[in-house]
Amino acid sequence: SYQTLLADAALLTRLQRQYDYIQVDEAQDNSKLQNEIIKLLVTPANNLFMVADDDQTIYEWRGSDPEGVLKFQSHYNYSQIYRMEQNFRSSQDIVSLSNQFIKSNLNRYDKNLMTRNPSYQPIEIVKLGLFEDQSDYLIKALKSKKGALSKYAVLFRNNLSVIPLAHRLEQEGIDFGTKGYSGYFFTHWVVTDIKDFLMFALQPDRTYLLDRIYYKNDAFISKKIFEMAKGNVNSKTGIFDAIHGASELKSFQKKKIIQLKHQFKNLANKPIGHAIDHIENELGYSGWLANSAGRLGVSFEGAKNILAILKYITKGCKDFYGFINRLDTLQKILGASVNNLNPNALVLSTLHSSKGLEFDAVFMIDLVKGIFPSDEALNSKKLLEAERRLFYVGMTRARYNLYLLSGNERTLNPSIFVKEVDKLLHPEKYEVQSLKEADRLYKLKKPEKKPKKITYPASYVRHDRVKHRTYGDGVVVDVLETCIIIEFKDGQSKRFGLEFVLQNGLIEKV
Repeated sequence: SYQTLLADAALLTRLQRQYDYIQVDEAQDNSKLQNEIIKLLVTPANNLFMVADDDQTIYEWRGSDPEGVLKFQSHYNYSQIYRMEQNFRSSQDIVSLSNQFIKSNLNRYDKNLMTRNPSYQPIEIVKLGLFEDQSDYLIKALKSKKGALSKYAVLFRNNLSVIPLAHRLEQEGIDFGTKGYSGYFFTHWVVTDIKDFLMFALQPDRTYLLDRIYYKNDAFISKKIFEMAKGNVNSKTGIFDAIHGASELKSFQKKKIIQLKHQFKNLANKPIGHAIDHIENELGYSGWLANSAGRLGVSFEGAKNILAILKYITKGCKDFYGFINRLDTLQKILGASVNNLNPNALVLSTLHSSKGLEFDAVFMIDLVKGIFPSDEALNSKKLLEAERRLFYVGMTRARYNLYLLSGNERTLNPSIFVKEVDKLLHPEKYEVQSLKEADRLYKLKKPEKKPKKITYPASYVRHDRVKHRTYGDGVVVDVLETCIIIEFKDGQSKRFGLEFVLQNGLIEKV
């Protein structure tokens, strides 16, 4: 459209004359290209009226251009800006707090929001664990609410947050609908891997299952060896025996193949509640994730979070088949929840999809470091301001009650945004802490820091005797570019990320 208007002067002139005035609503969501088209259409009269809230610019990831609003006066000479600062939705408590909170952003128009609505109830910061405690708290709180559950919403930064919550809500018989839900969790490769590990343990003759996971451990089986071994499988020779017979294998690999065969047999007899831990630790999946997750599009922490959700879902499942059936059932339930029209259904929504909506009570969940804001945002002023705007949007969806569910600091580090809110709610607490810290630093003579000694990879070679902080004495089997393989006294070989164990002093020569 933009190129057409530039190329066709007659068309542009006709459209410019057709409209005496142009009004744009939600202008903070415009893309740069849309803003350029508007500039063409309003020329030369510039009779343009834009309504926008720069503090609700939350769609930059799909092309919205906040500069279109922030630089409005430089784009249009003789323009005026009017601030609409009265809030008609939320209580005095929520309006006052959210107004102070968003002022931490610098790249914005300064505003002083107010409301004639009375105070209702102070904002609550609830410090909990991640899955069990959070779900327990939400269910208890929701059951205490009166009226239709559609008046209440649970908001979250990432789609993963809805999975454990939906699992528990369905078990409790609480109906819900979702907004912004994406079903990628159930088809994620980490979920598929775990299902393959479990099913192969139960059905070791199904080689195609191992075909997808044979390299996701610390046996270092090459594709060539695996393909050759598949051709040697028969009624008497299983896949592990066929692999073990490959002449190309090193001695430590042959030993590892025997261990893998044994560990898969052990896995088949494990309770489902312990099975995923067994896959991570005894079958070497966690070590493979540490070295490979990043190049497959998810951080190691993200992959571990998916595993934590899977472990949570195992609770209440009798066996492997029950667990896999539960995943299938949850996938169907969540798929149907997108179109749930039940007026009594609780609303579960991503923060992005909640924009423009309002609820009597809002529960914002998983407000912990690394999830909201992300680690990436903590290293970027621009991204951090974008995340703070998203947090602000969540806060301002609430009419009367706002609950911020965060970590309890023993198990999870609370979001910096929760800390900012807490400081606004309880400034006296932070003043006392600051005075105590200043006094402590004044009295305390800081000891000289000794430089941390780091042993570099080149100093470790095969056959070195080492001691691991957790696993004890062992012998280095091999040193690769990014990992080290150690065989311990119990005969098991384990692979570790080289940089991680060295930087954290987990191994030392003996």
